Amino acid sequence: MICFVLACHDRRSLTVQALKSAAKAASAAGFQSRFVLYDDGSSDGTADAVRRLSLPVTVISGDGDAFWAKSMAIAEQAALADPVDDDWLIWLNDDVHLDGDAFERLAPNLVGERIVVAAMR
Repeated sequence: MICFVLACHDRRSLTVQALKSAAKAASAAGFQSRFVLYDDGSSDGTADAVRRLSLPVTVISGDGDAFWAKSMAIAEQAALADPVDDDWLIWLNDDVHLDGDAFERLAPNLVGERIVVAAMR
């Protein structure tokens, strides 16, 4: 199981696409996925659009004052408090579109307890 942690604010289409690409990449590598999203007061319908996806998403709603760092911290705390035994915890920006084989390529680098930082292209 891969747990993706995201933060967003008024980026509905980007956030939806990030979730879809992450779920697809996880599935291609043989992993189930779940998502914890901190929506920091979006007024563009981001939370509702995410809830309509057929993905296991926990949406935490904020009031617009958390900004990225606090939003990610809150989402991560919620993910870690869940009793689900995740193989990986991935911080994912809401504007990232993962390649379909992203986790197949990343897996060899995830032996033992590690922190892996990946660049975008």
